[in-house]
Amino acid sequence: MPAGLRNDGSTARPSRRPMVRSTADRAITSGCAFSARGAFRYGSISRMVSSRDQSGFRPLGVGPGETSSSRESIGFRPLQCHRRKAPGERNCLMTSESSSYSVSAKRSGAGDELTIYLDNMAATPVDPRVAERHRASMTDNPANAHSSEHSLGVDAKKAIDKASSVLISALGCDDSEITFTPGASAALWLAVEDVIGRVVGRPARIAATETEHPALLGALRRAERDGRVTLAMIAVDEHGAPRIDAVEQALSRGADLLCTMSANNEIGTITDIPLVAAVARHHGVRHLVDASQSAGRIEMSGVLDADLVVVSGAKAYGPRRAGALLGKLSGHAAQLAHEVFGSPDAPAAVALAYAMSLRASEREVDERRLAAMRDALQLHLVDAVPGLRVNGSPFARLAGSLHVSTPHLPGEAVVARLWGQVALSTGAACQSGVPGSSHVLSAMALPEWAQEGAVRIGIGRFNTEDEVAQAGELIAAALNAATPVRRHA
Repeated sequence: MPAGLRNDGSTARPSRRPMVRSTADRAITSGCAFSARGAFRYGSISRMVSSRDQSGFRPLGVGPGETSSSRESIGFRPLQCHRRKAPGERNCLMTSESSSYSVSAKRSGAGDELTIYLDNMAATPVDPRVAERHRASMTDNPANAHSSEHSLGVDAKKAIDKASSVLISALGCDDSEITFTPGASAALWLAVEDVIGRVVGRPARIAATETEHPALLGALRRAERDGRVTLAMIAVDEHGAPRIDAVEQALSRGADLLCTMSANNEIGTITDIPLVAAVARHHGVRHLVDASQSAGRIEMSGVLDADLVVVSGAKAYGPRRAGALLGKLSGHAAQLAHEVFGSPDAPAAVALAYAMSLRASEREVDERRLAAMRDALQLHLVDAVPGLRVNGSPFARLAGSLHVSTPHLPGEAVVARLWGQVALSTGAACQSGVPGSSHVLSAMALPEWAQEGAVRIGIGRFNTEDEVAQAGELIAAALNAATPVRRHA
């Protein structure tokens, strides 16, 4: 039964909760909607509406007691898909109210509370094609891939081997060992354990940039407290990229592993990995690259020369808890992977590899469109918000990434103002609710007001131009204040 539909056929508004919302109450979809009859439709990333007419279904977008003509009078209009269709997909009509209503109609109180999803740096919606491949693999591969005593176990192992080949091809790297992990954070932890296992008789010496992901920094600091590693932090420039002189200085003092990000998860700055890798090779230091944000979004040839590379499904429209560590592991790390992660998840591996193969074939067109939407949104916000600061590199930045700071109020207040309208964030999802400034912005030495007023916007392939334009008006209003609550020098 569709959410909000009673047994007598009438509709009920979902209950309102202060913070925690159920799936029915907050139907933020993964680029798709299921109609009341269960038919699969692609659509925008926002709250979907169910529709009934006299036979049990209303025309799409028409509310209880309304006619199609009454909606037209307040600006309702169907929104056609603005992206390439999946193979075999029919023409579709987006069923999202937030895409169909104008901003003025939304502000006049028409319709239910709506949300446009612009937090694609935290997690991308799962591509419906990937979800279907994942589902099919779960039924096709019921056995444990370590069960070599029967044919179904062997088939599951073959599925993982094939997924490895597909992933290698999609990323464009030479033949490489792949360890599938339950997410990128697990892969980063395993990379730290790998270098620890390679060093005998002393702590491993690790150098890492100050803007690394909290998952990696947490693993490094735990190991440092336990006396298993000595840690050297590498400074970054005003755009968040590692300073080459700082890399050279850290490695010249001796290091067993260098940790860098291919693209930063907060500000989207893309690191010149070949330049950093050249310094690592000069000093004979193994190089770990966290490519969680960049795999599937940028060309990876310069990244894949590193000794260890981490990729994530959660940032490539793939399965949430699926990651991979590319590169040869020490015996210590390989044994840990077996003991801690258990048997490999064949369906997750298949889905991750398929997601990356889709990105390989569709990335160039998608990222060009995302960059155009991002640039248009940036121009609008800079024009509409006095004193707005754009953070990160203006030249080497992920296409869908826009990180800004407002001088008018804290970033948390901006996000709160947009609750139920636009989903965005102030920083890394894993740091949500943690008091204090972002470690990334602190490392960039941004002014205090810019750190406090920071907001992260992430545009994804399922967002439409109309959605981003609508969100731009709402975000601009939220970033402004009639009377600034604080001023900056």
